[in-house]
Amino acid sequence: MRRGSHPLLSIAKCRDLDYYEREVIDGREDYLSESGTSPGQWVGSLAAADGYGGVAQRDHLARAFSGVHPDGFRMTEHDLTVPGFDMTLSPSKSVSLLWALGSDDDARQVEAGLYAARAEVERFLEADGCFVRRGHAGASVEPGSGFFGAVFMHRTSRLGDPGIHLHWTVFNVTEGPDGRRTALDARHLYRLRYTAEAVFQATLRRELVERHGVVFDEIDRHGVAEIVGISSDMRKAFSGRRAEIVAEMDRRGVHSGDGARVAALATRKAKPVGITEAELREGWRQKALDHSFDLSRVPRVARTSALSVTDDELALTVTNEQATFNRSDTIRACASAARQGASLDAILTRADAFLGTSMAIDLGEGRWTTREMLDLERSVIDVAIAPRQIACLASPVAVRTALEARPSMSDEQRRMVEELTGSGRPLDVVIGRAGTGKTFSLDAVREAYEESGHRVFGTALAARAARQLQLGAGIRSTTAHALLSQLDSGRIRFREGDLLVVDEVGMMGTRTLAALVGQAHRAGAKTILVGDHKQLPEIEAGGLLASLADRVPVIELIQNRRQQDPAERFIVQALRNGQAELAVRRLDALGHVTVAHNSDALRDQMVLDWWKHRSDGRDVLMGTGHRSDARDLNARAHALLESSGAVGPLVAEIDDLRLCKGDQVIALKNRYDLGILN
Repeated sequence: MRRGSHPLLSIAKCRDLDYYEREVIDGREDYLSESGTSPGQWVGSLAAADGYGGVAQRDHLARAFSGVHPDGFRMTEHDLTVPGFDMTLSPSKSVSLLWALGSDDDARQVEAGLYAARAEVERFLEADGCFVRRGHAGASVEPGSGFFGAVFMHRTSRLGDPGIHLHWTVFNVTEGPDGRRTALDARHLYRLRYTAEAVFQATLRRELVERHGVVFDEIDRHGVAEIVGISSDMRKAFSGRRAEIVAEMDRRGVHSGDGARVAALATRKAKPVGITEAELREGWRQKALDHSFDLSRVPRVARTSALSVTDDELALTVTNEQATFNRSDTIRACASAARQGASLDAILTRADAFLGTSMAIDLGEGRWTTREMLDLERSVIDVAIAPRQIACLASPVAVRTALEARPSMSDEQRRMVEELTGSGRPLDVVIGRAGTGKTFSLDAVREAYEESGHRVFGTALAARAARQLQLGAGIRSTTAHALLSQLDSGRIRFREGDLLVVDEVGMMGTRTLAALVGQAHRAGAKTILVGDHKQLPEIEAGGLLASLADRVPVIELIQNRRQQDPAERFIVQALRNGQAELAVRRLDALGHVTVAHNSDALRDQMVLDWWKHRSDGRDVLMGTGHRSDARDLNARAHALLESSGAVGPLVAEIDDLRLCKGDQVIALKNRYDLGILN
């Protein structure tokens, strides 16, 4: 489950039979007094081959959920620990409102569209995600003959809001080419779920465009679009269950899909009992009137969906977050490009056509890249191997002075400074592990170049990293995108002999990095790339630092100078090697992991630890990955400061912040209404 209003094709392992009889098979009967109007339906090629289609009888479903074929024999040769997989297919909220507030024909057409879109997803997954394992230890993967499944339609949330969705159960069985029926190789279902979600959304949009004539708004980054004319305020008004789950997630301090499922279970209430669909619809329509919402104002235009996306647009999409891609990524990109929907055949045809163009470069083993990405990588590598440029040198006297001013430098740090200031290369690469003193060494490099008459610029992808580079190394720094904007507008111009230091290169995308290196090289400036490709991954399509490390000589800092304790050094090295579980176990053994029964207790302890270190005179801060957590921790810390008298009286309350005399305030943006300039 994603936070916010975005639906998701979720996949969960089936639980016990009682749960599915109560929650899935009888889901409708939990909150509607009418029963039997929307029973489960058998679906899947394997089910059809066995003669099962149409309405699924209750006793047959009970058998299937317990691993027994409706005809009475075991589903598979061996007993199953997982009887099946529950896939939930949910449309955008505006589609549920079209179903709930429209005419009876609107409701029927939405339901028919949902079933049709699910069938397209099934057709896609049966072709690309239905496999069995064969051979010793299941080393060989073979295609399966199709799914044996059942689908159930549910129509409301547990708070009685419109929330039409499908529960599609895929039982854990298929038939291999050898005629044996065994469990599915479910890895492929999980691997394809985001592409399957995009296919569902695109094919559902097509169904609704052609059945209703509705118009869809812009597609968000999840591949989801809302119907034009159904406002966000209306969607929020009918999203009580979502708001309840999000509030519980914030209370618990969780943000992942697993956290959302826990929050959903924690806030689970019994569905309203004995309410007819007519009564629900009347209540929804009255609520819409209370909000002055009239569905007749939703524009409708009769037309046929068409998938129109250029090769250039697809190339940008499939390389937006990674430098290489597979066929599934391409299918997902095509589906997400179909704003007014498309059929599965149109999506697959367009994807395969793109992969057959000269723009998609086949790398083998089912992966491709684009000519643009290869050209960008080559442009940076060409700079790295270009002849030496004497203009990029610092004077030996300035270098010696900078080193003498820092007697605590290690031998490898000194070698780094001497190499960077004296190599004469247009581009140097520094691979520095965590705690090795990269920033301290770069401060000496900056001093040597500035004392030699060169200008020094710094940049990083994230504003925080750029600020740390400026504070730690004294290099005037800004974000990479801000620097490129200034270069493009002419507000900053590189010139011969300038030095550009790019920090945290491992996080930077290939397009951004190539643009920076290209600007500097064309002006005759030198570039120093600093990072570690084994730490944080790229946010954009990248991998260039690792490629450079394999192709050109690099300067490496290995000695950890930050952690003096050998045990702590071991932990840092384990994290760098991807051994997170080992690192956490060692941290726990050293008493560095705090565990609490709930988020509130954990945050209280975190603030108390912060207070203790602060009271001991240490410069300490709390870190978290989410703004909501940061707001909560700051509020708790500030309450502690106020109650202890560490700050003076209240001066102002701004945007839910209490500002007291003695508070430290950092302005991150201009607030002209308050007279604050950042």
